[in-house]
Amino acid sequence: MGIRLNKNAYSTIDLSAHRSAQMGIKMKLTIEQNNRTEETEIVIRCSYIDRRLQKIIGCIQQHSFCLEGEKEGGIHPVPADEVYYAESVESKTFFYTEKETYFFRKPLQTFEKEVENTPFVRISKSCILNTEYLKCVHPFVNHRMEATLKNGEKLMITRNYVDSLREKLKQEKTVSKNALEWRKYE
Repeated sequence: MGIRLNKNAYSTIDLSAHRSAQMGIKMKLTIEQNNRTEETEIVIRCSYIDRRLQKIIGCIQQHSFCLEGEKEGGIHPVPADEVYYAESVESKTFFYTEKETYFFRKPLQTFEKEVENTPFVRISKSCILNTEYLKCVHPFVNHRMEATLKNGEKLMITRNYVDSLREKLKQEKTVSKNALEWRKYE
């Protein structure tokens, strides 16, 4: 759902008419757009943080920071939500967007800490995947799985990390399409 507002606008969207409200979930979305605002601020008021709200918070966190990637001698800020996955190769960490590869000066463990509480999940000792770009998962030999990304690239999920990926998909509720394809191949 895209929302377009004029230069200075105030909009409140009452989501109570939405299907969620029929199930007892009430939510109101308020957007204030002002060209004099210097910093974007997001405030969430709630009685408690449930799984769905945690997912929203994770998305906001992922969209709100950049990773420093090195390429062609320069350091480039790369929005975390554009990163498909990160991997460690010969003790060097790289992360990949749709078309670019960046060197990450810190170890993979540091990358993992920086993307904590976002859709990223470790799928092997040397690879961390952004589940937002996961298309489907297929079984592979020795209890491993093969992940196919939306860009067609394939990554190996080692058996020690299959359960953590499955749990992340349940938490993220990106399971809608992914889980159906997962179940087909279990």
